[in-house]
Amino acid sequence: MRKSYRIDEIDIITESKVMHNTWKRISVENAVTSSRARHNIRYRHATMVAMRTHGSLSLSTIGQIFGRDHATVLHAVKCHEANIRFDKAYKAIFYTVEKFVKDALDAYDLRHIDIPGLSDKEMNYENVVRVYKAHINTLEETIVKVTTESKDFEHRYHHMIKQFKIINDENTRLRNKLNSYKQYT
Repeated sequence: MRKSYRIDEIDIITESKVMHNTWKRISVENAVTSSRARHNIRYRHATMVAMRTHGSLSLSTIGQIFGRDHATVLHAVKCHEANIRFDKAYKAIFYTVEKFVKDALDAYDLRHIDIPGLSDKEMNYENVVRVYKAHINTLEETIVKVTTESKDFEHRYHHMIKQFKIINDENTRLRNKLNSYKQYT
């Protein structure tokens, strides 16, 4: 005899449910409320961008998870680059939230991974290898660029340390000179 199930006994895992639960967890762990305080906005925007980047949900669906509309999600996506560049707190929050979102999607094999240059029609071994080699080359170029930037920043850092020492020594010299003039007056 075949066992039958009622529809309320079956829990269908959808990306929307997974992201909704992920947002609940993030908001509870970080005391995020629905207010417009900067702390709350940082978490909401970071999570919206991570969901949009790594998932395949529409702007409207992401907005519904947060009780907002699609325009709010679009605004978060548009502001993301500036927030990452200029807001250290947002940057830290985004990378933490992004890991949460990736892990949640990966747990149910729901993460959207776009492979540029490869459609379903071209899914043969040679084309996959070609696309991944191109991707590896891009990553290697990025590594070289980041390494060069890192060396440049290190050079700037050492130069700034030298400048700081020079300025500090000059400050000490001038302070001593000022103190010696004060003694004569």
